[in-house]
Amino acid sequence: MKTRSPYLTLWIALTVLSGCAPLLRSGDGNLKYLRETTNEYLSTLTLRSSSWSIMAVDLDDGRILLQRDPERALIPASGMKLLVTACALETLGPEFRLTTTIGYTGDFDVKTGTLNGDLIVQGVGDPTISSRFRAVDRRRTPTGDIDSTDTFEAWADSIASHGIQKISGGLIGSAGLFGGAPLGLGWEWNDLPSGYAAEFGPLIYADGCVEITVYPADSVGKEAHVTYWPQAGALKLNGSILTSAPNTEAEISFDRKLGDNQVIIWGAVPYKGVPQRRWISVHDPADFFLTNLQTALEKKGITVSGGTIATSTWRSNTTGFKPLFLDPSPNLNNIIRIINQHSVNLYSETLARILGVNHKMTHPELAGLDAFSAGRERIREWEVKLPGTASAAVMADGCGLSRQNLLSSSELVKVLVHMNRSQYRVSFINSLAKPGEPGTIQQRFMGLPAGINLHAKTGSMNRVRSLSGYLFRDNQPRIVFSFICNNNQGPQDEPDLTIDNLVQLLALYLKEK
Repeated sequence: MKTRSPYLTLWIALTVLSGCAPLLRSGDGNLKYLRETTNEYLSTLTLRSSSWSIMAVDLDDGRILLQRDPERALIPASGMKLLVTACALETLGPEFRLTTTIGYTGDFDVKTGTLNGDLIVQGVGDPTISSRFRAVDRRRTPTGDIDSTDTFEAWADSIASHGIQKISGGLIGSAGLFGGAPLGLGWEWNDLPSGYAAEFGPLIYADGCVEITVYPADSVGKEAHVTYWPQAGALKLNGSILTSAPNTEAEISFDRKLGDNQVIIWGAVPYKGVPQRRWISVHDPADFFLTNLQTALEKKGITVSGGTIATSTWRSNTTGFKPLFLDPSPNLNNIIRIINQHSVNLYSETLARILGVNHKMTHPELAGLDAFSAGRERIREWEVKLPGTASAAVMADGCGLSRQNLLSSSELVKVLVHMNRSQYRVSFINSLAKPGEPGTIQQRFMGLPAGINLHAKTGSMNRVRSLSGYLFRDNQPRIVFSFICNNNQGPQDEPDLTIDNLVQLLALYLKEK
């Protein structure tokens, strides 16, 4: 994210102080001032040409506090994740887990420790396997590199505990659960090398990414040192990053060719600067998964003679399949927290497809649909039954990265109001990001009035910003809101600053209500 202009920040701060002053008085004019000041913010030279959809509602009495084109269909960015996570909670329940099954076919010779057959991994789309979001505190070595101890080492230990030392067949990954493409509809090609656009599927390892860490050299002008994790089946890096003068900005760029794992990397990091980390998506996540699992097995002394094979045709009910052990994911409660607090596209895309797989089980007429299409049908079915009038909702992907998605602020407010009444209310609201805590708004909204708290979901793309959530007072949601801005032609951070100020206005109104 670009650094905010100090002049713009100063102007916004002065505007907040002057514009909010009337709200610091109690009285019947507070709502009028709230609306007038909001209109002033949105009428600045650079913002008045932007497209806005705004709605804020008082949950105590249902009164609409703010609205501007609330039914206008705009690109919501990651605001789309609110529909996916809310529907998933009410469909699957907070304790739902994805369980990966590891087993084999053939016969096991106990005397020689030889599995005369294939080792099978039944992929179910668990996105948390060796995820940096699941293991936020993953240990690092003294140099800062990730300690390679992860899920696959635990799997290798378990396989070894069964006495298996050699696999005469292959390592087979069942990767056909979802169907469809491994990328969202309408994703832009220049996003695809980045970790936030990782390919998805039933077999996901390490967020479908390689984490590179760049360390400056011991003098200016020398080539920086680059490490990466995981190393097995990793990207093929070309190019170099130089060490620049102290106190300069780190500039790291990379590009991955479409359809392979050849990566070009370039840029500079400052001398004596902190290590820089970036995440590069990998092509063919199933192959990446199996290659790293084979490496973990070999480190444990378990050889695989037949190599790795990802297949879309193998099923768990194959005759002769023998389960060895199960590996359940964290529960859905934790998965949606990662989605909404850290805005992880891979997790949300996977969850939309899990909804589809679940939906097809009870709707045989959907058998011909891929998992995403069936999941979208489930979300639409759930959404139209919510109290209130349905407005614009076009769902092109499961995370909001596509510019073909469309939502209105009234639609998002309808979902948020419903979830405030849901039996899973606490799980949903607690999944949202909060100021001062790890997540997408950790550094924002630090000046809210005493006693006023915020739980919200961000959305951010080039020329697109959104924020939707709840303002709390007395530990209860009192205001629900949604702000969406598209097509801003001014500084990229101006919509964020304006949305921040609108939230501050609502918070001050709530404080004096």
